Amino acid sequence: MSIHWLEWDADGFRIPHRTADRYPIVALGDSFTEAANVGKPWPDVLADTLDRPVRNLGFRGFGPREERQAFDRFGDAAAVDIVVIGFFEGNDLSNAVTSRGRAFQPPSEVTDRSMIPTDVSTIAERDERYPMQVELSGGSEDIAFLEGYVWANTGTVETYAESVNLDLTARSWRQIAKQAPDACIVLAYFPVKSHVYLPYLSEAGRARLIEKAELTVLNDNGEVDTSTGTPFVRGGAGSARQSARRGASACRSGRLGDARPHPPSSNPPPRTVRWSTTHMTRTGTSADMISWAKQSAMRLRMGCARHLSPSATDGLISIRLLLMCQFQVPFASCDRS
Repeated sequence: MSIHWLEWDADGFRIPHRTADRYPIVALGDSFTEAANVGKPWPDVLADTLDRPVRNLGFRGFGPREERQAFDRFGDAAAVDIVVIGFFEGNDLSNAVTSRGRAFQPPSEVTDRSMIPTDVSTIAERDERYPMQVELSGGSEDIAFLEGYVWANTGTVETYAESVNLDLTARSWRQIAKQAPDACIVLAYFPVKSHVYLPYLSEAGRARLIEKAELTVLNDNGEVDTSTGTPFVRGGAGSARQSARRGASACRSGRLGDARPHPPSSNPPPRTVRWSTTHMTRTGTSADMISWAKQSAMRLRMGCARHLSPSATDGLISIRLLLMCQFQVPFASCDRS
């Protein structure tokens, strides 16, 4: 585990290693961007890589709406050249809906922001199926998944495309682009742990996982259902649920697909992952998340990024192409010196 100091500025955001009076690069996001569980968050790694200061406006619990409001209030749009939006596929779409009607609360007004929960000795329900095993580097390692994240990615393209969630997310990004019309808007896509490691899950673990297979569906309001999910059934379940059935069916048949971000071969999946966390940390460094974030920040361009295309169109459907192509979020050109 990492032992490190956490310091926040007057606005309640994590103080970057490279401080400046004005920041040409701003990083937006949630707990993956704030990264309170590591000593060096990916915005600091990006700052070192580019030799330019990066303002970290990420904070735990933020969704697309809060990120847009944080940029509006603290982003200094006139000084910004690049805005990196850290998108976490696990809950950012749901947060786009659940934050509606709730007043924006800047981190400086969150009285318990310095309290990082550490008591994990008591859980509401113990799942005897865990830990499962993933087969990595010729050996097996224990792992556990937060299953709400696993089944949040089993909808079809149509499920997400028809959702209010995706519309609100794209709307927030367009507003960010409008606030900084001359800036390069970059999407750094953060997959859930299961999205990366399911292809390596043992056959026994796969069988246990799909015992509770659930559908990603839309409710009557056109929102992605944020409850515990709908168990997979072979009978009819309404038009919205039918649009998600193919994904769960693929999971049941074991066709999980490989929709990983495909890091280069020089950076293989880690040998050991702490299976008690949802943040994919490894010995306190988040090395793989940082690597993928750096690649995204350095390589993503306007339109469909071919290197992010999933290799499967069913099973664990990636929403990357919807976010970047179908909704045509107006990202500016990033070809800058």
